[in-house]
Amino acid sequence: MNAQKYCVRVLLNEQTLTGKPIEISCSKGFTLVVPNGKKLSKKKYLAKKVVVNIKKLGTQTAIYINKQRFTKNRIYLVPCSEYLHFDGGNYQGSFLLAKEKDTLLLINCIDVEDYLFSVLRTESWPGWPLEVNKVFAIACRSYALSMILSSRNSKRLYHVRNTNHHQTYSGFHDHDHLKDAVIQTHGVYLSYNKKPIVAMFDSCCGGVIPAGIENTNFDDAPYLARDYACTHCRRCKIYNWQAEFYLKDFEEILKNSLNDVYRLHGFTVKRRDKAGLVQEVMLKGKPKDMIISGEKMYSVFKEIKSFYFNVSKKGEKILFTGRGYGHHRGLCQWGAHEMVRHGWNHEKILEFYYPGTEFAKLT
Repeated sequence: MNAQKYCVRVLLNEQTLTGKPIEISCSKGFTLVVPNGKKLSKKKYLAKKVVVNIKKLGTQTAIYINKQRFTKNRIYLVPCSEYLHFDGGNYQGSFLLAKEKDTLLLINCIDVEDYLFSVLRTESWPGWPLEVNKVFAIACRSYALSMILSSRNSKRLYHVRNTNHHQTYSGFHDHDHLKDAVIQTHGVYLSYNKKPIVAMFDSCCGGVIPAGIENTNFDDAPYLARDYACTHCRRCKIYNWQAEFYLKDFEEILKNSLNDVYRLHGFTVKRRDKAGLVQEVMLKGKPKDMIISGEKMYSVFKEIKSFYFNVSKKGEKILFTGRGYGHHRGLCQWGAHEMVRHGWNHEKILEFYYPGTEFAKLT
């Protein structure tokens, strides 16, 4: 794979016709680059701050920059100095403003290695050892490259979102010791069938064996079907968790999400998959009993940290107890930390969590 081809497109913001305008600044202004057929039209834009939105005039929508209307659907903002500033963060590379129907997308176009350096601040712990961050750098690079390749088969303009839907990313930072992890693993990624893998990871796997997890496409990603447990994370502080709710508060949250749940009097885990992850929860109440998915419980209640849990009612309270922190697939970050502490190197750790993969390098 050729490294020069790999610029990551990160979706930072989506704005609708009624949305809040997007404010972008740069200390020395911008160059506007507008694709015009096979040519590029470039124009210096000396304003240090621009306000961008999308408006409808008659039946046509258009991008407006500082109230000036642009008829093209794609506009690049290239900084005349080092960084672009948006929503409290500094960003390298350039910004793409793209109109899709009645929505404006703000996309950061950035070199894959610069992207990784930024991602490590939010997906890792800066104080952790270099060897652990080398593990994370390779996993994050593999994931990003996989998303770049998969987007080529779709009509999506961006490769990843800047949230934990993909990888959390909030722009440039100055934790130089994290850069060492990126430099020392420069271009290295994990591959399966000569393609970058979807290197999923979570904070703590809770000892769950991923091969038993339902609703995962192991045919396309057999390296996620690890059939042995990680026991390295069991002493970390987030291995076990519990969450407690007053019944009335619990009912109110569910009402807001499901609309017709109230007067609950019993709870039970109805079904688990082979890995022990909750697939269905029975809510007993009036006017009727309901079954909701474990995934729904996890998404509605931020206090529920994983899909491996038990639930019980004690008086006027509901108690959840569980193991792990995240979705239980791929790399266990706390497990990797403990493995480094016991002498494992980054290559052996990645081989443990992603069996059947090979190391490759961008050329």
